[in-house]
Amino acid sequence: MISLSKGAMNVAGAKLYFQNHYSVRDYYAQDESFANGYVLGKGASALGIQGNELTAEQFDRLLRGEDPLTGIALRIKATHGDKQRAGWDITLSPPKSVSIQALVAGDARLIEADRQAAIRAIQEVEACALSRQRGGREWVQSGNVVAVMFEHHEARESINSQHGPMPQLHHHTFVANLTRRPDGQWRGLDPVEMYKSRNFIDAIYMSELARNVQQLGTASSAVPTVASNWLATPGSRSRRSANACATSNRSARNSASPTVPYRRICANS
Repeated sequence: MISLSKGAMNVAGAKLYFQNHYSVRDYYAQDESFANGYVLGKGASALGIQGNELTAEQFDRLLRGEDPLTGIALRIKATHGDKQRAGWDITLSPPKSVSIQALVAGDARLIEADRQAAIRAIQEVEACALSRQRGGREWVQSGNVVAVMFEHHEARESINSQHGPMPQLHHHTFVANLTRRPDGQWRGLDPVEMYKSRNFIDAIYMSELARNVQQLGTASSAVPTVASNWLATPGSRSRRSANACATSNRSARNSASPTVPYRRICANS
């Protein structure tokens, strides 16, 4: 299942979210290094981030629309009211049965299967990336994002303290308000098609997870239900919009390898 933040996070809110949520360590974590995050996206590759570990200070630069390595401003300050927009959160969560089998029964293969499905979903987010040009009068498809994915292995503790953290495998992905236009200029990201394509991205995630799980020889009857139901409804408005944005960038995408390389971002400065 996929969920998107209700609008953009401002810089201060994204910093607090990173400090209090992204960088926590989980009780069920089998490898705590995954909580530090991975830098994904063609935009990240264009910045030369691939293979680099980023400090918390460099992550702060990304929130402000600056080059994480040099501090040079890349975008014109993008605001929502009087607050600068830092980016958006996308959360991807597998069915509970997958979390239980992976974290309680200890099948680490399912963690990797879900991780690769989440990355595949973010690749579809890239295909829907837009920016503005000609003084904001025109949209232009950029086809790239700068994203940081954080893996968690548990849900938050009960508010009424009736139980502690529960096993729940999920990925928070911070998509920065930054993208490079075809003319080479860096500008703010317009997420309109990303939000319109939520159901399509969810279907990609669930179907990719089902395929990965089936390849392991594990029963996956609960995984593809949402995906298959939505994919079988070709006439919906959201499906048509999603297909349009997802297929328009296909020719520019290189053939993907089975495993996508990660770029770690460290929580410590």
